[in-house]
Amino acid sequence: MLPELLARGGPVSLIVLDLDNLKALVDSRGHLVGSRTIGFVGRIIARLLRPGDVAARFGGDEFVVILPGTDAAAGRRLAESVRAAIAAAGVEGPDVDVSAITASVGLATFPDHAADADGLFRAADAAMYAVKRSGKNAVGVAGSDPLP
Repeated sequence: MLPELLARGGPVSLIVLDLDNLKALVDSRGHLVGSRTIGFVGRIIARLLRPGDVAARFGGDEFVVILPGTDAAAGRRLAESVRAAIAAAGVEGPDVDVSAITASVGLATFPDHAADADGLFRAADAAMYAVKRSGKNAVGVAGSDPLP
């Protein structure tokens, strides 16, 4: 899907999001709570997306979000909205606990940060890992320092 969107031209932003502190939650409350918490985070992300945006779980506690027709500034605003909504979430019943969960978020935009789908993913992933190294719970944009 991503290569086809890029072939059409115009800006496309990609978010790579990794949940912070999930391992501690699983270690203290168990895998069922961890799994249900991941599902709840997925629903938080889905509520914030616009028509045409696509989100998917990518690995254990990572998500990717494709934002067609979205430049870096608009992508950063949406990424920050997602990060803030996750940070603000709390305990949602006995089997969902987002209270200690935050998100490290990386954003890259085609054609600003990469010329193809692989490069776009690598740039967003690298921005996310820069956030992880600098303290977590922030949004990083490819080619710049993470912003709190």
